[in-house]
Parts: sequence; C-alpha cells; structure tokens
Amino acid sequence: MKRSATPSLSTNSEVDSLFERVAGILEPGRGRVLRTINHETVLVYWLIGREIVQALQGGETRAQYGNALITDLSKRLTGHYGAGFSAANLKNFRQFYQTYSDRIVSISHPSGSQLAASNGLNPISCPAGSESPSGFHPNLSWSHYRALMRVENNAARQFYETEAVQSNWSRRDLERQIGRLFYERLLASTAKIAGIEMCWAYNRQYGTQYLAVMPTNLYGPGDNYDLNNSHVIPALIRKFHEAKVRGDKEVVVWGTGTPYREFLYSHDMADACVFLMNLDAARFQRVLDDGDGQLPPLVNIGTGVDLTIRELAEQVGEAVGFTGEIVFDASKPDGTPRKLLDVSRMGALGWQADLSLQDGLKCAYHDFMQHSAHQPV
Repeated sequence: MKRSATPSLSTNSEVDSLFERVAGILEPGRGRVLRTINHETVLVYWLIGREIVQALQGGETRAQYGNALITDLSKRLTGHYGAGFSAANLKNFRQFYQTYSDRIVSISHPSGSQLAASNGLNPISCPAGSESPSGFHPNLSWSHYRALMRVENNAARQFYETEAVQSNWSRRDLERQIGRLFYERLLASTAKIAGIEMCWAYNRQYGTQYLAVMPTNLYGPGDNYDLNNSHVIPALIRKFHEAKVRGDKEVVVWGTGTPYREFLYSHDMADACVFLMNLDAARFQRVLDDGDGQLPPLVNIGTGVDLTIRELAEQVGEAVGFTGEIVFDASKPDGTPRKLLDVSRMGALGWQADLSLQDGLKCAYHDFMQHSAHQPV
C-alpha cells in the first residue's frame, strides 16, 4: 500500500516567522556562551598561574628548579588533559598572574590545595560580578590579555584594557593600537595642550613672547616606515612598495577610505617656523596679541587642503609605481571623519606651503628607497 506524503500544514511566511523567532533566541545565546567560555578560560589561567607562583615561592628560588617544576607539571597536565599545557603556556599563566595579581580580590575561590583535600574535581565556580573592575571583563579573551601582558607600563596597560572593552576591540585591533603607541601619543597631545597654556600664562604674567605652532600631519625624509607604529603616509609607502616588489595584484587598506586628512611636507613645516622667527617685532607682537588676549599664542601650520584616504592611497600607489587594485577593508575603524586645520593666520602673514602632495610623495618615496627600503619591518 502506497503511503501518501505528509501534507504541509505551514506556509512559507509561518516558517519564516518561526525561524526569525528561534534565530533571535539562538544568536544572542551563542554570543553569551562564547563570552562565558572566554571568560572562564581567562579565570582558569589566572588561577593556574597563582598556583605556580605560590608553589615556586614555597620551594627553592633557583631558576633551574622553577623550570624543572614547570616542565614536569606540563608533562603531567598534557598527559591527563591533552594539548594546551606546554611549558611555554604555563610560563604565560605564571606571568599572567604576576601581572594581574591584584585582580579578583572579591572572588572567593578555593586554592588548589583545598580542592585536592576534597576530591580535586570540584568545578571552578566564580560568582556573578567577576567582570567588575576587580576582576576580568567577559568581553576580553585570553588572546587580549596575552597582548596586554606585553605592555610594561601599568597605566598604559590599564588604559588599553579599558579602551578594548569600551571600543569592542578585537585582538588584532588591540595589538595595532599598542603597536602604534596610542596611549603614548594621547599623553603627548595632553602635554601639548599643557605647554600652550604655560606659554600663554608666561606671556600674560611676565611679558614674554612665547608662540606655539601646531602642525597638521607631517611626512617626509627620515620618517618611520614601520608598518606597526608609523603614520598613514609612511605606512602606505612601505605597503605599496612591498606589494610592488612581490608582484601582488592588490593592496588592502584599513577602513572605508572616506575620512579626510591634511598633510604637510616636513621641509615646509621647517620653513614656516623660520618664517615666524624672522618676523619683525611689530608683526610678531600682533600675532601674539591677536584676539585681544582672548586667544592662546598658537598658530596652525598646514596646507589648508585635505583629501580622502582613498585619494591619498591612490596618489601613494602612483608615486610608488604600484599598478594593482586598492581594496578597502570596511570592517576596520575609520577614525575621525575629518581633520583640517584653519591656516588663515599664516595666510594673512604671507606664508603658504610650497610643495604639493604629489611632489612631496615622490620625495618621500625617494627617501624611503635611499634609507629604509631594505630595513626589516
């Protein structure tokens, strides 16, 4: 007897609606599961590191003893639990605890000796709230903390950790910001503001004639061409040059390419400074007194012209001689949409930049080829 097919009692719209509702449950749940696993992994590694540190403190202090202890522990753990417990990893756990030994102070967790006194199989249970400032944030994985451990300055490390949480940085984003010295550059910006205020105060109180100049983004001879911590133009020069040498068909540039930036050749910056220093006393005093004392003694130095990062990348590629395709990775951050200085004060004094960006890029690439092309990245 031939069976009839089971009739479908649902419509496509009903299935679509049900699928959307179920997916709405699964997707956030999967994210929470992944964050929970990452968070528990971080806690476990911190606890293992604590046990190793305490064991070494209670034993001999010789480095040879510590290495032997870690090696033996690695063999035992690998045999029992499998991969992931190499001697190098155990040393990383130890460093992790030493770096963050002040963390999880509010979490009550039994020590290894206490667990061993029971049955040694108690699951690790950390109460809610472990993501508080005294613990570790659940959005940061072990790979994040591996990157953070390499930052020696405590204040810088705390800054990067906070920014990684608030900005939802991936591990690669975090490593890039560390490599580009984001924290140090931010401090330098604060120091610039403090320096301008100090000049202003001295001028008011003692009648001095201090003047601060604020340049836009600079590039030129002697630049830093390291891909990990250089500025945009030298980084693009190296990237396009190496792609040309390898014969690559495309170069990937971070971001959408839509932000606008302004650039000034370093020789023009030096020329502007000399121009200001050579002003006669009356004109120089007018610069200081501009705004009836309501404006700081500050002059912007730039071209007054900006372009998009996409246009910049195209010009750098042309200067280098790269003929492939330029691809923009929109998953990467763009930064501030536009940075353009008001250079009207310098224009009113009769100064303007001499070298165009197109010619400046050719000069910069020539300098790169002369001094940096064969240096390791």
